[in-house]
Amino acid sequence: MQLAQYAATVANGGNRIAPHLVQGIYNNNADGGLGDQTKAIDTNVLNKVNISDDQMSLIQQGFYAVVNSSDSYATGKGMQSSSISISGKTGTAETFATTANGNSVTTVNLNAVAYATAKDGTKLAVGIMYPHALDWKSKAHQNAVKAIMELYQNTH
Repeated sequence: MQLAQYAATVANGGNRIAPHLVQGIYNNNADGGLGDQTKAIDTNVLNKVNISDDQMSLIQQGFYAVVNSSDSYATGKGMQSSSISISGKTGTAETFATTANGNSVTTVNLNAVAYATAKDGTKLAVGIMYPHALDWKSKAHQNAVKAIMELYQNTH
């Protein structure tokens, strides 16, 4: 959740928003389906990152380039999508795990954070942590981000 909040803070120009999963609370209609909204869940800004708009713009450009640049150093190309424009950041940290027979094996913790605006205007933020991967070249974390973003885009 904190990784997604970090991505959302960058997307929102430095405004750190309290996470929420729903837009509102709804009644049922006569057929048992979604009825009228009884309560809206308002956006709650917790604080603002203390940097200039120019500095925030550079960070946002960096997030976009990580996914969409043609540069060989762009580490998030696995998040590129033809249906939604994703900006993000990846990370890798070496760690160790113990096998069933007690041996220590080097693994990596992979993470990816990303944000996008869906075609319906909804702002999305995702944080993925993939612990103890055996191959640092794995794109599972990036594929998960892309799949989540595309699933929302294609179903709304």
